[in-house]
Amino acid sequence: MRLRSKLEGFRQTRQFDNWAQVAANRIAFPNTGCIVYRLGDAEMIVDHLGGDENGLRACIASNMYRGLLDAIHDRASIRTLLDIGANGGGFSLLAYLMEIPLQRVACVEMNPKVFGRLAFNLHQNLDGVSLCLINGAIAPKRGTIELSLGRGSTGQSLLSSTLAQTSKRSAIELLTFDDVVDRAFPDAGPIDLCKVDVEGSEYQVFFGTECKASNRVRYLIIEIHDSRDYSREALLERLKALGFNDISPQGGAEQGVFLLRNRTPVAGQVS
Repeated sequence: MRLRSKLEGFRQTRQFDNWAQVAANRIAFPNTGCIVYRLGDAEMIVDHLGGDENGLRACIASNMYRGLLDAIHDRASIRTLLDIGANGGGFSLLAYLMEIPLQRVACVEMNPKVFGRLAFNLHQNLDGVSLCLINGAIAPKRGTIELSLGRGSTGQSLLSSTLAQTSKRSAIELLTFDDVVDRAFPDAGPIDLCKVDVEGSEYQVFFGTECKASNRVRYLIIEIHDSRDYSREALLERLKALGFNDISPQGGAEQGVFLLRNRTPVAGQVS
């Protein structure tokens, strides 16, 4: 499994313009975390000691999200993007690299150190795009929680057992889905695309009562994780009750990542 993971990592790295430089850096300086990856005119920081290679790099170089974005037939109409569980900004950068004409992007990332890399990557590359970046965590109810988070991991969430064992703790703002939408898109217009990857917290968020603003979302891409208390089928039924149809292409759902479309017209949407 470890060899397979390394080979997949090398395959992903080969898709970047400076792959040879990255590979040489990793071999010569294996304890160096932050490396700049280049693709076209985009330059982005990936922290290998913070797990970004499993988030940002994989997001751009694997087919997990690319195939779902390709399945949105009217993606040229996507102007607004909400990314909850944004990690280093890989999903927004993927949309940019796929030439989706974004005008406003809002991202939510829990870990303060990862949030710093997210801010750099998006401010560095998304010229002309209005950004709203929130260092916080999505939750069923608003509040504050203190966590030890370290420099990052794609497996971290409020439910995670992989939180860093460090003495330094950070106060993390807890926001409901409706709180995030109100803060990021206060004009009450449509959110053309929302991506959610919160490592299991998606059940609490969408089974809760503070997700009414989901009716403003046209397309929803969500990774549904295994859970001892819930099933993927139950959450998909809940999302159906909230107005979404599953339109995942063949293969997308096999990775636990689903593409859904709002059945009803979204307020402010231009038809």
